[in-house]
Amino acid sequence: MSNLQNNDLIGPLYAEAINDMNKIIESYISCNGEEDILKDKYIAPIISGNRLILSGVRGTGKTMILKTAEAVLKKDLYHKVFEINEWELDESDIKILPVYISYSGFKDDISLESQVELSSEEIKYAKEIFRGYFFMSLLQQILKVIEEMELDKNVDFNLFGLKTRFGIKKQVDNVITTFRRIGFRELVNSKKSGLDIDLKIKPLNMGGAISNEIEQSVKEITLNDMQKTSLFKETITSICNTYKIDKIMLLFDEVHYLKYLQCEFFDVLFGFRNFEKISFSISAYPAFMDYGEYFDVPDDAKELSVSSVLYKPSKVEFENPLIKLVELRLRTYGRVQYDEIISKEALELLILLVNGNPRMLLQSIDFIWRKNNQKKINSSNITQDIIIDMVNDWYIGFRDKQAKRYKTNIKKVEDFSKVITKRLNDYNKRNEVSTTFFLLNDEIFNHFSDTIDLLHYSRIIDKLRIASFGGSNGTMGKMYLLNPMVGWYYGIFSKSQISNLVKYTKESLDKDKKSQFDSLKSFTSNIDEAYNISCPRYKENMCLDAKCKGAYSELWAVCPFYPGMNLEVTTPSYSQVEVEVLNLSSFLNSKLNENGINTLKDILDINISGLKQIHQIGDVRAKNIYYATKEYIDDNL
Repeated sequence: MSNLQNNDLIGPLYAEAINDMNKIIESYISCNGEEDILKDKYIAPIISGNRLILSGVRGTGKTMILKTAEAVLKKDLYHKVFEINEWELDESDIKILPVYISYSGFKDDISLESQVELSSEEIKYAKEIFRGYFFMSLLQQILKVIEEMELDKNVDFNLFGLKTRFGIKKQVDNVITTFRRIGFRELVNSKKSGLDIDLKIKPLNMGGAISNEIEQSVKEITLNDMQKTSLFKETITSICNTYKIDKIMLLFDEVHYLKYLQCEFFDVLFGFRNFEKISFSISAYPAFMDYGEYFDVPDDAKELSVSSVLYKPSKVEFENPLIKLVELRLRTYGRVQYDEIISKEALELLILLVNGNPRMLLQSIDFIWRKNNQKKINSSNITQDIIIDMVNDWYIGFRDKQAKRYKTNIKKVEDFSKVITKRLNDYNKRNEVSTTFFLLNDEIFNHFSDTIDLLHYSRIIDKLRIASFGGSNGTMGKMYLLNPMVGWYYGIFSKSQISNLVKYTKESLDKDKKSQFDSLKSFTSNIDEAYNISCPRYKENMCLDAKCKGAYSELWAVCPFYPGMNLEVTTPSYSQVEVEVLNLSSFLNSKLNENGINTLKDILDINISGLKQIHQIGDVRAKNIYYATKEYIDDNL
């Protein structure tokens, strides 16, 4: 194991950190044990040009699916353009250009205001302006990929009715830069007052002849032109014809960061319903999604869940792909065989403890291995102290940060969790075979839906299936799994049950052993909702007379009792957060500070290429710092 240096045991935890196309494809492990990646149930519909929504919580591999599909499509397009003759292709050989777009950090990129700071008229303008920004940013990324794939020798295409041969890419880049420099607030104000913002594209005649007809009819492209779906479609058609592309596949990631503009985003996609030149795939957190008024699932896109949980207990679908993932990562990055790092029994236990979450599995192996002085992990090395450290950092801490998004009272969430863990603890004391499964009736689910969504999003519980309470009336409810690692943290297992956790969990699933909650009083009698008020202004002591009491709704943007009181939860910009929050070593912190990198924004601005140039940081550390920064922003800001 002398080859292991820095953090090179398991490689990147984030799919965006893997840049090489072949490495991305090699790193993808089919969750359904499919050896041929082209037949994988997630990859196949994307590379076939179908419209797909991938829904699931963090760490389940949504980005990895999009990045893998992008790599497969790029290789396929390169082969069809450069490696074979046109006459060798038949009608089924479609040329698809993949374009990956992430909206992580979108708010700060364009100075997006929160919804409650805008009037209804301003929101209307903001949505119109976003449509223009959206179309231009898509064109920017499309032209970038065309250039990267060396398809751009001919730049003679029609852009929003403007025909020009030179400078198009640079002018589109300038428009996006202007959007970000001015920000939506200033653009909205200018539109309200009728001022002419200098957001234009003009033809550049640098030796390339522009036809007189076009020159007379279209002098420049304005912000109003950029918002027109018909002109955007004409531009895409022209690009496809110019570069002999049949379709453009847009791969949208982190869409929930668009917040109240999501509905406009989906309205635009609805406008592509009968447009064959564009297809798309989207990664989504279901609880955060707003599909707008027109977009419909499954008519406009098929939805697939990518949650990887124990209710798929088959070794083919659940354990074997994860073992293969660990084996591949340790061989590729650690230069070791997996059984040199972790025993088969310990790996099986960790797969159970993290509930099959790929990112958490890799992270836990690295964490425990280093805690164990870089010695092989056996089941005995997975101790109570290590469980406490991991759960506090990865689950409880994550939950508390995400509560800001939900405007949920943490005390209420904790009390709700305690009711479940106490019932499971009591069940496991009475039975030799432990369980982590519990069943909620619809009344409980509806009453605590926001709390349940938060626990699910934080990976503390996982949705399982519809199940029966038993008895003659056949009442049905929603069955969940408490994350086994979190269950261990809360002490719901005896020592004997921990020793047999893998065996007992599978047995309890097979034999439908679960704790049942069929009365809302089980929770309401233990949770004082009237004073566990989630309102952010109440928690900040800005509202001393909480008239809402238990009627408070986490969906309120403005208080109905005090109409002037904004209930939006605000978070600092990443330009205000210092690098110390990343918990890097003092050595790395000092290296960053010495080079003028003091905030998270500084890290994103300098990018991986800039970080690599800093003495003693290098490629591996640069990637780890950069993607740890993106992860922190995603989780907290």
